[in-house]
Amino acid sequence: MDDTTSTITRLTPAERRQLGSFYTPSPVVRFMARGCLQGDSEQSGTILDPACGDGMFLIGAAEEILAGRRSTVAGRLKIVRERIFGVDLDPEAIQLARQRLESWIAPRTAELRAEVERVLAANLRVGNTLIGEDFSRTAKVTEGFSWRDAFPQIAAAGGFDLVLGNPPYRRELAAKALFDTIAHTPLGKQWRQSRMDLCYYFLHRGLDLLRPGGTLSFIVNSYWTASRGAEKLIERLRQETTLDEVVLLGTRKIFDGVTGRHLIVRMRKARSHSSCRVISLENRACPFPDSSQELDEEVDTYELTQDDLYTAGGLTLARPLAQAHRFDGCRLLGEAYDTAQGMAENPPRVNRRLAQKLGGTANVGDGVFVLSDDEVAQLDFNAAERALLRPYFETATLDRYALPDQPSHQVLYLTRDTAATLDKFPNVRRHLKKYRKVLEQRRETRQGQNAWWHLHWPRQQRIFTEPAILSIQMGRVPRFVLASSAAYVGFSVNLISARTLQEPSLATLTGILNSSIAAAWFARHAKQRGVNLEINLHVLRRFPLPPRDAKKEQQLAELVHTRQAGGSAVDCAQQEARIDKIVAGLYGVREQA
Repeated sequence: MDDTTSTITRLTPAERRQLGSFYTPSPVVRFMARGCLQGDSEQSGTILDPACGDGMFLIGAAEEILAGRRSTVAGRLKIVRERIFGVDLDPEAIQLARQRLESWIAPRTAELRAEVERVLAANLRVGNTLIGEDFSRTAKVTEGFSWRDAFPQIAAAGGFDLVLGNPPYRRELAAKALFDTIAHTPLGKQWRQSRMDLCYYFLHRGLDLLRPGGTLSFIVNSYWTASRGAEKLIERLRQETTLDEVVLLGTRKIFDGVTGRHLIVRMRKARSHSSCRVISLENRACPFPDSSQELDEEVDTYELTQDDLYTAGGLTLARPLAQAHRFDGCRLLGEAYDTAQGMAENPPRVNRRLAQKLGGTANVGDGVFVLSDDEVAQLDFNAAERALLRPYFETATLDRYALPDQPSHQVLYLTRDTAATLDKFPNVRRHLKKYRKVLEQRRETRQGQNAWWHLHWPRQQRIFTEPAILSIQMGRVPRFVLASSAAYVGFSVNLISARTLQEPSLATLTGILNSSIAAAWFARHAKQRGVNLEINLHVLRRFPLPPRDAKKEQQLAELVHTRQAGGSAVDCAQQEARIDKIVAGLYGVREQA
């Protein structure tokens, strides 16, 4: 097999991005094919790539079937005729896949070439994998691709034995028309939910096309494992499949022009109690292995039970927590405290795209709703206008146990309550007028919910004025800081506030959330984005609170106030070690998790 990444030469990288299609490097193809076919003794299983592109996975599968065996033209043709199948929406891609498989078979006579062309025309089809009926449907298809008509022998056998490939990735926001079309199909009517990615549909369709007990192996981005938009998919996996192996690729560069985290998942369409092997190839210094059975010693591997994999609607792939049973039966944070996301100013200040829309009338960095002290002074607000200003803390100024003594900026807190009109605020009107054409394009403004001068999502003001824990959503480690006085923040920060006085104090909760035990829990349950964890409200509300102990809670609160007051690095480290010890005691853990 050619060791270079094949591409359809007529498609530019930009065009491939628009289609959501990226062609897979041959080491990845070989690894996946070998993982599914190594030890293939029956020599009869059928293989489908439902988005086959130029045929890399099909050739990889054929090569693996042939591995270590004597090769003849007749033997290679038999493999393709009986076992290799592919579908793709792009006619040029299918044409190239047929040419590559023909070259792999290498027929030497006109008669054989004609037979090869007939087989490839039957087995590699142009069609929309997602539009139309699967094998389970018996009604006549009136539009879309009919799997039953295209591959009647597979339908008669109950489905394919192996579905293998790299499905397209496209977010719903970037392809609304396509998702709306799919929504009216049987596939869409059954599985659609908000915030989906196109690859979710390919996973559903792949499972539909598998026979019971068959295997599916895809390389996909890793964000779906903690996505609310994948809840139906994850629940289906829990009910219908057994995950056999997941390979975490981290931020390895897999596809040209694509960043982000990816993983390879292999599953069976059957339920069993066997464990799932997790292989971490996130260390980019390690060469990509030929097989999951031939790993270097430094490659990290561990086992998860099928029950360990599924937690609160997500798929959890992190290493199991030590003494995880200590979290069983715990109350959840969202049951005891109020939580909210910071405001969406929209926009806080002028960014590059906004500057272009404004045609050079504003500079990148100019404040719109969020203003520096110098900008406030230059605007010369009257007393009524100064009363609209609120203390605002930029996310970059916040850290674990660290909140500046003074706010970094002021925010113009303009809402239907604080500024129903601009009659008393002439300088505010003059300031915002130059941004008006952009502000009027915001959804809530177009729908009449807000005036053009209002903040986009101001939230309820009390969440910013009352004491709260500020939770920075993105970071390498969880970061929580106690704000005892008013602190207005943007939507990249979440806020936790007291619901009743009967719960542990916010200072106590700050120590719990910043502890090593909490960090291990978040590492297992939060969404991984690049090198960062995303601790969104959905994850935050599911955090398990420890059993109550008034004495330990008071000790913890005092330590948190001391830690947040600052000090030497040695003192801070000692305080955090004591916090960890107390939190471990609250959970009944003898050693830190």
